[in-house]
Amino acid sequence: MGVFSVHIRVANPQDQTEWREVELVVDTGATLTKLPGDLLQELRIEPQFSVPALTSDGRLVTRAVGQAWVSLDGRAGIIPVAYGDRGEPVLLGATTLEILGFTVDPIEQKLLPRPLREK
Repeated sequence: MGVFSVHIRVANPQDQTEWREVELVVDTGATLTKLPGDLLQELRIEPQFSVPALTSDGRLVTRAVGQAWVSLDGRAGIIPVAYGDRGEPVLLGATTLEILGFTVDPIEQKLLPRPLREK
């Protein structure tokens, strides 16, 4: 799959007066979206729990997870986000894609609205 990025807007779900725009790499192999911990702290998004995570270089780390209001291509919702360390890549993970209803087109390198399935 080709690597591509998208821009999101992110805010604290309790106070949507401060928004930040962030560019993220789309990573369907990542479960959670990972944002810079500094940014999440700046927006006063509090960690709610921690999860073990395997990094792309094979390290096992513990990630704090909070909830952020995320807006992407006209769709918005409250999304679980992992706190990334300084200098790490920021990633748009599968959970965000699923919650906001997107699929990935790897050939055109873009997100598409997930089609409805007939029963």
